[in-house]
Amino acid sequence: KAAHARRAEIDADAGEGGEHIRAAAAPDGSFRFVYSPMGKGFTIKAGKFTGSRIKAQWFNPRDATFTLIGEYPTLGSQSFTPPSQGRGNDWVLVVDGATVPSSSPSVLPKQP
Repeated sequence: KAAHARRAEIDADAGEGGEHIRAAAAPDGSFRFVYSPMGKGFTIKAGKFTGSRIKAQWFNPRDATFTLIGEYPTLGSQSFTPPSQGRGNDWVLVVDGATVPSSSPSVLPKQP
């Protein structure tokens, strides 16, 4: 179950209207989704996650594919820039608490 993430968890100009970056997070800090409707970059506060590491991947809603970005420590902030920008280039950052090996399932299933 995800809840609307507080604005303080994203370090960026969230934009307005159709460019507004939106986020949802698990109340326990185990995962977060950040939607960038125009492919605009942003920074998240990695320290808001439970566990010692996070695993990040991009979800492309236009073709339902995932691209692994990497794993990062849950210290400070981490910046992300979507693979493409502009109108028609929306992306979802999927961030899981990565306290288990990378081969473990993530919040969303990986595409074959």
